Amino acid sequence: MKQIKQALENAVSNTSGAFAAALFESNGILVDVVDHKAGFHPETATMAYVEALRAARQASLDAGGSGNVKNLLITTDQAQMLLVPVDETYIVGIGLEPDGNLGQARLALRRLCKELVNLL
Repeated sequence: MKQIKQALENAVSNTSGAFAAALFESNGILVDVVDHKAGFHPETATMAYVEALRAARQASLDAGGSGNVKNLLITTDQAQMLLVPVDETYIVGIGLEPDGNLGQARLALRRLCKELVNLL
């Protein structure tokens, strides 16, 4: 678990404007989180993110696609959340300030997914 926490911390520290990173299961169970923002509650947000990802997969299927979602970006007036499936069981996400660097976040998550596959 310590290696997962460190991997999440590295993703946050290497992304401009990032304040959190989380690994959770596709059923909504939070595995580990790094959170540097007061008022952000990843434990309660996780289920909403899982539901959003399920809806995106269903929308892909309904549009004749494969249901394979490569990433999901949720943007609000207070934050951006970029979610990426690691595999069929795990999802990783990074939280950004509204002006955070989305390109760096995508790169950090790509690297993080590769690292997590070896840790899980």
